[in-house]
Amino acid sequence: MISAKTCLYLYGPGKQGLRSPCGSLVFVRWRKPRWIPMAKSKLEYLPVKKPVDPWEADFMKKQMNHYRTTMKALRAYFACEQEALSATGTVMMEKARHEEDEFRALLEENARHNEHVAAMREKRIADEQEARLLARMRGIEFAKQRRAEEREHADSVIQHYQELAKTLVTAETCDEAIEQCLDDVIVYDFAIDQTGSVYQGRTLEVLEKVSSLSSSSPEVSTLS
Repeated sequence: MISAKTCLYLYGPGKQGLRSPCGSLVFVRWRKPRWIPMAKSKLEYLPVKKPVDPWEADFMKKQMNHYRTTMKALRAYFACEQEALSATGTVMMEKARHEEDEFRALLEENARHNEHVAAMREKRIADEQEARLLARMRGIEFAKQRRAEEREHADSVIQHYQELAKTLVTAETCDEAIEQCLDDVIVYDFAIDQTGSVYQGRTLEVLEKVSSLSSSSPEVSTLS
């Protein structure tokens, strides 16, 4: 770090604007040291007092007097008020008592409100529990009814298939079933006359009726 004397030697009067060792420009204002006496040209120098406007001086004097009077009155007022408060303390005590009473009233009101909210919450919880219990009971009853209906439907299906199983052809009843099928011949032939009457089968009576109708009207047709 460069000391003050070195800086003064390097960058003193007539050396302003030279570059410093660190590479940046340093400008130092020249000031005469204290140990150097006053210049001979200024030994008998008397400074000229600046002229002052009389109106401005009078105006500033009045304003300063007014400011000092106002500040003095304010200080006295606050001092008297503070002395009165510190001496008696009744106002502060009354204010503290009033704040304490107000705080206690707020606490009581808050407690009443909390009790009311707690009662409402307990009632709501009880209603919700009762509603859940009723919904659960209804669900149980519905499940029981549904199981009963499913059991009844299953019993009816089982009974139906049990009745149907009696008509199934087994190895023991195979011959009997074949003979019954040969005996019970099903004829799907039918005839229709002009009036739209249908004659099922191929029996003798049907054939005679159809032949008589065909001889009288050739529009009768036999379907097979």
